[in-house]
This record gives sequence, C-alpha cells and structure tokens, in this order.
Amino acid sequence: MTPPKLCKECGEPDKEYQGNRRVCKDCRKKYFRRHAKKPKVKKQNRDYWIKKQYNLNPEEFEALKAAQGGRCKICPWEPHGKYRLDVDHCHETGKVRGLLCPWCNKMLGFARDDAKVLAGGIKYLIEFEEREKSEEIPPQER
Repeated sequence: MTPPKLCKECGEPDKEYQGNRRVCKDCRKKYFRRHAKKPKVKKQNRDYWIKKQYNLNPEEFEALKAAQGGRCKICPWEPHGKYRLDVDHCHETGKVRGLLCPWCNKMLGFARDDAKVLAGGIKYLIEFEEREKSEEIPPQER
C-alpha cells in the first residue's frame, strides 16, 4: 500500500489534487488569489484582457489615453485610486470608440448605445432645470 500524498503547503493527506502537482486544490487557489493581487500581475492581466477583448496592445491603449489627455472622452473625469478608464467599443462592429470613466461607460450601456435614449434623457434634465428655475416645483421636491 502506498503512503498517502501530502500537500507541500498545508501537509494534509489525501486532499484533492490537480494532475501531478503536490499541492492540494485549496492551497493552489490561495496561492493564485495572493499572486493575482500583485501590481505587476494585475497590469499583465489587464493588458492581456484588453488585447484579447479589443485587440489593443498596451502601447496603443496608452496612445489612446494620451490623445484624450488621460481623461474620460465624455466628462472631465480623470482616473485615480482603484478606478481606471474603461475601453468603450461598438457592440455591433467591435471597433473601439474611446476611453470612458466607469460611470459614462455604464450610462451608454444602460442606454443600449442608443443616441435617441440619451437625447431623451438630456431633454428630460433640461426640462426639469427650466421648471425648477421658474419655481413650478415646490421646495420640498428639490
């Protein structure tokens, strides 16, 4: 009878292994979670995703970002902290339109990239502002 396999990390016997590795599945998951949080790995993963999803290499992404002044193409927002610019693309053709802040990107997504819906939203906001200026709206609704 062969002795039970022991995990190199936790030392537990007879746990679920992946292939010929001597590290159990749980320890392997923990390792990859720790590894994925490293800044260099995060950047590599993001670069890979952008290349795979939008066919933009890191140099093209940075050139697009520089052409926009490092800001969102719709609003004046500039990335900071954990937030970054998202790649906006046409869902029909797959062509990249520009880089947007997360909120503008979601706005276009919720409007289903339909300019008529966005124009209707602009009209709605302008009408509200005009009514508010003319004091038609009671103060408690402001």
